[in-house]
Amino acid sequence: MSFQARFAPKATPTLTNTQGLTCRLLRAQSRDVADYLVRKSVPFRETHHISGRCVAKSKETVTPMNEFTFEQMKMIDERFEDVQALGEGG
Repeated sequence: MSFQARFAPKATPTLTNTQGLTCRLLRAQSRDVADYLVRKSVPFRETHHISGRCVAKSKETVTPMNEFTFEQMKMIDERFEDVQALGEGG
């Protein structure tokens, strides 16, 4: 085996287009969740953890966060009051 072959950086796996789109969608939706909770006066430190739980539930159930039911959101955190307001500014 040549020196180059032995010590060349290993190729890192890349996301397929679908996985990349899914990751971007989850990031955008988790920002919407964090923004919504901040507007509800939840400290940002907590919104970060709550949106992380939403992402985990989304991956577990293979359901986009914007398709969660009100009950699913309430199970993640009781402070969700109006899931229709997610993604809306103001």
